[in-house]
Amino acid sequence: ANEVDFLNGSLGEDTFILGNSTTAFYNAAGNDDYALLEDYNVEEGDRIIVFGGGGAVLGPLPEELPGEGTVIFADGDIIGVVVDATQQEVSAGLILIYLLGMENRESPIRCLNR
Repeated sequence: ANEVDFLNGSLGEDTFILGNSTTAFYNAAGNDDYALLEDYNVEEGDRIIVFGGGGAVLGPLPEELPGEGTVIFADGDIIGVVVDATQQEVSAGLILIYLLGMENRESPIRCLNR
């Protein structure tokens, strides 16, 4: 609850993992816990792995958060904030893994526009 983890990439290809085979991380406390991903660069081959059953929704950064970036929602909760990245850049490097028994047959990744 009320947990923000800072995930920093480095030069070259990075993989940011927001869950495991049994659960999506950061989806238990509403929008008060999430990962803040810094140094995400899809041109370097960076990837973001999201686990969930309802797909992933990408949206603009809420006004109460400073700066620019993209929010990742899974199953209705903010699970990640990608600093200085557009929705298109995040979508290009996003890998969605469904939790067993929670497969969604609709489009797994959606983008919201501001």
